[in-house]
Amino acid sequence: MDRKIYMGLFLGIAIVGVIIYISMVPATAKVVISGVTDLYGYEIDIACSACRAVQGNFLGKNILWRPIQTDEGVKVIASRLGNVKGVSGSGVAIILICDKGKNLIKIKNAILVNSNGKKINGDVKVVY
Repeated sequence: MDRKIYMGLFLGIAIVGVIIYISMVPATAKVVISGVTDLYGYEIDIACSACRAVQGNFLGKNILWRPIQTDEGVKVIASRLGNVKGVSGSGVAIILICDKGKNLIKIKNAILVNSNGKKINGDVKVVY
């Protein structure tokens, strides 16, 4: 084989490698909780394909954090720890890193509780 054929094979592999790499870059999305007062903990069920949940910063640093993989996606249970008040306002509760794209993410269920253990209202949505 001459040098031109080798160069063509090498470039073809390199281009295929780049295309594969680009398609494998994970997508990220955030689960944002807003409009809450005294949020102490939450349980959020997320339908997503090939997603991993990473702790957001809304509840603070000293928290219980449990992501649980389910058949439909991931369930996240989180709570502040100790005799402290909850947080108010809005913030990022969960960061999702997904292999198959952002369009497959949906909030299935969300339970928000205050520092007295009572359910509270608030908005929970996925932001890209």
